[in-house]
Amino acid sequence: MGFRYDSTGIDTDQGGGWQLLPEDDYTLRIIDVEEKESSKGDHQVQIDTSVVEPVKYKDVEVRHWVTFFKDPSNKGAGIAIQFLKAIEQPWEGKFDVDAKAWINKRFRAHVAPNTYTSKNGTEKTNNKIKYLVERDHVAEQEAGIEANQHQPPPAASKALVEDVPF
Repeated sequence: MGFRYDSTGIDTDQGGGWQLLPEDDYTLRIIDVEEKESSKGDHQVQIDTSVVEPVKYKDVEVRHWVTFFKDPSNKGAGIAIQFLKAIEQPWEGKFDVDAKAWINKRFRAHVAPNTYTSKNGTEKTNNKIKYLVERDHVAEQEAGIEANQHQPPPAASKALVEDVPF
């Protein structure tokens, strides 16, 4: 038994909320988290975010993974700490990670299209967080300033983590 379907108006270049974004700085809001384990056995949190600003891309989703490396000498170990700082979560010394507390937290990130080869060998492109940017603009949004009434300060695009890509 089949069914009738109308595909009028569907953009076949986009898949659900995973629209490709142009490379730029974005304010993102965490909408979902899932605790996982990385392929090397480290703790990892998969986060789904949606764009808050610029408004033109509001609700476009970006998925990201935050990995907590067991080995503190790992080159990428500081990335998780920078992320926790950006969303104002505990990050110093020993602490419990409560990923559910991250939901609705906002942060600024530089996002760019990323092309990669999938496990089945096909080439795909997704949105990738390249680095975090300073919180000044996020703090003002959380204080209630409307996005269209604010011009971000020049420092808003300064990278928090130099030479440590996500």
